[in-house]
Amino acid sequence: MTVVLATPEATLVLELAQVVHLSFDNGGHTFVDEIEVVDLPRVGRWPSQVHHLLSHHNNEAAMVWLQLIGPTTVEVLARTLAIRASEADEGHGQQ
Repeated sequence: MTVVLATPEATLVLELAQVVHLSFDNGGHTFVDEIEVVDLPRVGRWPSQVHHLLSHHNNEAAMVWLQLIGPTTVEVLARTLAIRASEADEGHGQQ
């Protein structure tokens, strides 16, 4: 699963692999006010904000919880997360 967050100044690409949970509400808007990422250990306790996902805690793999918060909230639980960021080319498309 790939999530692209873009502004005129920069682009952030979030690549999630082995997604085991995805949920979102129907806010209808596409902007993000806040991003929260929490690394979840393979063994041991998970933070209280993700206790509703404990059924996915199998003691076999570490996971990452990603939440995009805005008018629409998106929640993803995956095994891996890779982040790439790039700045916009200021001269791109202008002559």
